[in-house]
Amino acid sequence: MTTLEKSLIASYDLSNLLSEEEYETSADYEEWREDGLSYDSYLDTENTFMWEDFVTMVGGRIEAMRNKVHVKGVNLDWRGSEGEKVISVKDSGDAYKVGREFLSSLYSRGIDGSFYLYHVGKYDTGKGFRLVVSHHDAVSTFYVKRA
Repeated sequence: MTTLEKSLIASYDLSNLLSEEEYETSADYEEWREDGLSYDSYLDTENTFMWEDFVTMVGGRIEAMRNKVHVKGVNLDWRGSEGEKVISVKDSGDAYKVGREFLSSLYSRGIDGSFYLYHVGKYDTGKGFRLVVSHHDAVSTFYVKRA
């Protein structure tokens, strides 16, 4: 296992879902079929759970940094653009809402690509995290620390 793999906190990557063949040969296939869970339903359900779990994990990190963070983004588009900004997120006490507000203020393309969240320092020190978004233009990296 590489250092990068060890520092991975959470990811949203549709390639982690079962293929249709894997779905049909899964040990759970008979139970899913009896419950009326088609392959398309499986994809929709798992996709929703994966995204909500990822957003909640990001929100928890933002809350740990007191809801105000400094973000530096690199390789943001096909031209290799960079930028920095401070993002303040209202403390709602709901990590999912905090994560959703943070991600939508940072990344306006919606769920277009794969998202990876990595440790930078210890979780409770506020040293931050790295968010990597792989989309059709580039692999963008956002370095996030407490502002």
